[in-house]
Amino acid sequence: IAEAYDDVRRDFAAIRSTCIKVQQRVLSGLVKKGKRNPREFHFALFNPLGWKRSDYVVLEIKSREKNFLVLDHHGKTVEHQVLGRKKRVVQLLCHLDNVPPFSFTNLVVSPTSAKPTPSEGWKLSSRVIETPFYHIRLDSKGQFSSVYDKGLRRELIAKGARANQFQTFRDQPKQWEAWDIDPDYASKELDLLRLKKLRVVEAGPLRVMLRLEHQSENGTRISQDILLYHKSRRIDFVTDVRWRESQTLLKVAFPLYVKTHTATYEIQFGALQRTTKPTEPRQKAKYEVPAQQWVDLSESKFGVSLLNDCKYGYDASGNTLRLTLLRSPHYPHPLDPLRLSDERVTDQGDHRLSYALYPHAGDWRAGESLQRAREFNHPLMVIPGQMEDVSPLVILSSSNIVVDSIKKAEDSEDIIIRIHEGHGQPTKATLEFGPKVDYAAECDMLENELAPLKSVKSKLALKFSPFEIKTLKLTFRTKR
Repeated sequence: IAEAYDDVRRDFAAIRSTCIKVQQRVLSGLVKKGKRNPREFHFALFNPLGWKRSDYVVLEIKSREKNFLVLDHHGKTVEHQVLGRKKRVVQLLCHLDNVPPFSFTNLVVSPTSAKPTPSEGWKLSSRVIETPFYHIRLDSKGQFSSVYDKGLRRELIAKGARANQFQTFRDQPKQWEAWDIDPDYASKELDLLRLKKLRVVEAGPLRVMLRLEHQSENGTRISQDILLYHKSRRIDFVTDVRWRESQTLLKVAFPLYVKTHTATYEIQFGALQRTTKPTEPRQKAKYEVPAQQWVDLSESKFGVSLLNDCKYGYDASGNTLRLTLLRSPHYPHPLDPLRLSDERVTDQGDHRLSYALYPHAGDWRAGESLQRAREFNHPLMVIPGQMEDVSPLVILSSSNIVVDSIKKAEDSEDIIIRIHEGHGQPTKATLEFGPKVDYAAECDMLENELAPLKSVKSKLALKFSPFEIKTLKLTFRTKR
């Protein structure tokens, strides 16, 4: 609804402005300007998640040079790729290994006469792509006809099917059009979109980018960048949509070569399973269900997760995962929304959304789908300058323990840390803190203390029931 979009844009602009001011104030006490060498560029990178991670970042520097040397704070060379140059601004894609949790790592970028390393493990054309992980084929519509995983030695896409397929359906529920999806929408598929362009935009050595452009006769345009990496199994789909359809449902489908009758959906502080059988005596596969950052289809030794950054309607039927991207029902009528509708149509205009395919060995727990989804939604933060040596705020001993929030207590100077067990398994975990802990207690979500906790050398040993949420109140010893 247009008014809702206007409110969101205005409110989030204010929220972003406030957050940037808070971050700048905090970082001014942590990040210092680098050495005053005009040929060197210093960056501090912050990992906002509770585990050590390897990931990619994009740096921007003002330089006329062609080749660069990137070093981390240990003096180790960092792999990088020049993405482009525009008005003396150079974009560098860097791959970082083992960035500590809730802490910083530093990079220094300087010009060099050495030429970049040529791409290895890549073979490219507009229809066939070989990466260090996958052999991929696309059809004439830009859809995946094959994704062969070279490490797992198996095909990901169901035989004869097409993946990353944009599907459109006539969506006209008999009642409550603005709220409900028509249960029979699957029988009303439309053929609206046509592929107009398919080209290689980036060609390694760290990343390859394909750009696809689709159009409809009504003026809808979809521009999508497909990103493939040299050290990440994730396949990212960064999608810009200019939507001009009415009473139309847009989904993206991934028919997978996975033999299972259940799909696992992330919910807040946990996950649940649902059947994927289209018909079943007691329960059939739901035609639309909510989930948060990921949904997974897994066998015992192999699985595929579909991650997203802002869309939460899924369906899983048989071996096909689908994500709902947009709808365009009429506005609810102000007087009689049950039987009448407004003439205006929702979701018109420009949208940006991203989703990712993540194949993995084992089930979603062994494949760490939860962690990869968090990384997809929380990239490394890039701050110009250099960070002084700071220990990680907290290090977790178990990958299934997730830190959800760290905040100042409402009624004191203590720190509140909310965590939960994410795999549905009883777990004994140790939390190790960088600052020295003077006092620790478990409390409820209103921050009322329940019981003191004994810390030994700034370590806490905790027991978690499956999907249990814990809230900790900590007093850290401050430094002058």
